[in-house]
Amino acid sequence: MKKHLLLMLVVAGITFSFLSCSSDDDDAPLTSLKGTEWVNNEEKDLTMMLNFTTEKDFYFTKRDKNGQTVEKGTYTFEPPIVHFTVMDEKTKKTEKLTGRVDGKSLTVKEVVYKRK
Repeated sequence: MKKHLLLMLVVAGITFSFLSCSSDDDDAPLTSLKGTEWVNNEEKDLTMMLNFTTEKDFYFTKRDKNGQTVEKGTYTFEPPIVHFTVMDEKTKKTEKLTGRVDGKSLTVKEVVYKRK
C-alpha cells in the first residue's frame, strides 16, 4: 500500500509540475506599449532608454559619463510601427521618427532597444 501511495504522489507531483509550466506570452505581438521599458547599452559608457508611460507619452533617457538627459515626447503605435514626435528644447523644432517592434526588439534610426 505504501508503494502505491508513494507512486501516486510522484505521478501527481510530475503532473502538477508540467501544468504549472505554461508558456510565457513574452513573444506575443504587442498591442500596446504602455508600461514597457526598452534599453540600449551597446556602447561603452552610454545607456539609452525608452519608457512608455501612457498610451501616448514616452520618455527618452540618455545616460553617459557626463550625466543624464531626459526628453518627453508623444507617440502612436500601429503594430508593429511606432511613430515618435519629440520637441528639441534647444532649437524648439519638432522631430518625427519612426520605429519598428519585432518581438523583444524596438529599432529606431538603426539603434536597437531591448525590452526589459
